[in-house]
Amino acid sequence: MSDKPRERSDISYTRMRLAFGNGDMARGKKVLEELTLRLEHARTKHPVFEWMGRGPKWAAGKLADELSELHRAISLEGEDREREEAKDCVAVGVRIINREFE
Repeated sequence: MSDKPRERSDISYTRMRLAFGNGDMARGKKVLEELTLRLEHARTKHPVFEWMGRGPKWAAGKLADELSELHRAISLEGEDREREEAKDCVAVGVRIINREFE
């Protein structure tokens, strides 16, 4: 049996909010909204045409760059900066999941 989660298309918005909010629907809604805004910002700042044709290794390098910035924020900066860098990591991750590098 595989440890891979089953892909489902019938997951409710309520379930997503609970998952993203660690059981708190209001927090989950806020997190989903923040991530949506960050992803839109990332695609404006770095449009998909900058990603196209670059390949998965290039995309993984972008994620590594963002993780490095998150590590620096955790080590040297405050909680607000940590949250911003974490959102950048998620945005790059979503772009990788969507295979925008192809």
